[in-house]
Amino acid sequence: MEFYDQLKFDANGLIPAIVQDQKSGRVLMMAWMNRASLEKTIETGRTHFWSRSRQKFWMKGETSGHVQQVRDLAFDCDGDVLLIQVEQTGAACHEGYRSCFFRSLEKTIETGRTHFWSRSRQKFWMKGETSGHVQQVRDIAFDCDGDVLLIQVEQTGAACHEGYRSCFFRSVEKNGKSVKITEAQLETPEQIYGKK
Repeated sequence: MEFYDQLKFDANGLIPAIVQDQKSGRVLMMAWMNRASLEKTIETGRTHFWSRSRQKFWMKGETSGHVQQVRDLAFDCDGDVLLIQVEQTGAACHEGYRSCFFRSLEKTIETGRTHFWSRSRQKFWMKGETSGHVQQVRDIAFDCDGDVLLIQVEQTGAACHEGYRSCFFRSVEKNGKSVKITEAQLETPEQIYGKK
């Protein structure tokens, strides 16, 4: 099975891609990919995306020269988000900033815990409510377009429901066909949730 078959593209054939600086770990941007842009990214080693507003395929840096050289490409445990680690040339943000997430809330939230909306369960849930592996919110930033939040947390235990520190524990090999596990499992799902 190709790794593409493990991905969950939305009804429009798109998947969100988080782009991260490989050296610093800083999140640079979030954009959308379709299968063609993902294939082109793997083929060329430079990021390519699908613009929802312009309805066209584009390469990061095609006009500015601020290209992103791909160093690693991973997908999350659910297969519905990509994480692309890059070597960034120049600014990642079209407004000239290194990262699109250059605006933070004025007051860092020190006592908050992460809460999310579950589309499948149609309810709010707190990260770690059953496992005890909570996330303490340290900072919240939003991107230059104001439509994506970046929440920086301090994680207790496994972040992934499959028992890994990160949900992005699988990377795509350079051949674009095979997948490798990139970290050790901290616990099994049974240990986390007490299931038998």
